Amino acid sequence: EIEVYEPRFTYHCFRYARIKMDGVAQLISAQKITIGTDFIPTGSFKCNDTMLERMYDNAMRSIETNLLVYPSDCAVRDERTPCLMDSFAYEEFALRNFDLHSYYRLWMKNCKEQRDPNGNHPVWIGDIINLPLLLERYFGDGDIVEEMYPYMKTAVRKCIETYEKNGFDRTFGDWCAPNLGIRLSDYNKYAGTPAETGLCAFIWQLRKMSKLAVRFNDTDLAEEYSRLENHYRNELYRRFFDDKEGCFSGGKQTPNLMSIACGAAAVDDIPRIYEALKKHIREVDNSHLDTGIIGTRYLIDVLSRDSEGMDILYDILHKTDYPSF
Repeated sequence: EIEVYEPRFTYHCFRYARIKMDGVAQLISAQKITIGTDFIPTGSFKCNDTMLERMYDNAMRSIETNLLVYPSDCAVRDERTPCLMDSFAYEEFALRNFDLHSYYRLWMKNCKEQRDPNGNHPVWIGDIINLPLLLERYFGDGDIVEEMYPYMKTAVRKCIETYEKNGFDRTFGDWCAPNLGIRLSDYNKYAGTPAETGLCAFIWQLRKMSKLAVRFNDTDLAEEYSRLENHYRNELYRRFFDDKEGCFSGGKQTPNLMSIACGAAAVDDIPRIYEALKKHIREVDNSHLDTGIIGTRYLIDVLSRDSEGMDILYDILHKTDYPSF
């Protein structure tokens, strides 16, 4: 008698699969079944470069496998948790390629209701600021911003409390950046440029929150957010900016990409930071990326500023040796 087994309460993404049988049972056949949330595709990409098309197709599959029920951080291993920092890394790409308005709205509702055993929201909640703003930009949904605004304020307060207690060096930073020189087992050391990444992201969030506070008539809070933005920008410069070289953190890609993209750098410094970044990528990194899950998304945003940057980006995308796409 033939018996059929199919998991009902779990799923696994894989590239290769191995089936091992014990006893007298015989394997007659095995079938891969694709499951996922029924999204409506809204974007596509075609060009005459098969490598770029393959990257896009891989990215689309990654989105689909990580948006099953809730946004997960990685679909190929046992973690599969709804980490907001991982969701932040791919949300804008996802929104440009699928109709995710209702999906992400429900996700924000779940985030509002989530509590730890002490009744507090999770600490890594910066995306509670980012995602509603994206939903407003792509779908004109200003209601979600107003609905989430009290939780955004809580997120800022929690972040400040955490940073004042632990500093920015204990953040996850640019997670899984290459060339950190660590063993796979050293899980807690995968945070690349943690302080710089955290500072740039938080400066961006404070500027957005200052504008929202004006919008919702929180005048005093708007001034406080603006003051904090300048305070943390000064901290970023004090610790990491080399005025002689005109760049942050010795030219590392993520801090300099984010300083420009997030508005953490002073406006007058952006041209020389950008020139130093391009030089570092060409001469030090040999046109390879050196960014993790946070920094990589800013490569295109920043390097598309001019033709030289686009040429560098083209070289990065077409590298096939480590580290590369």
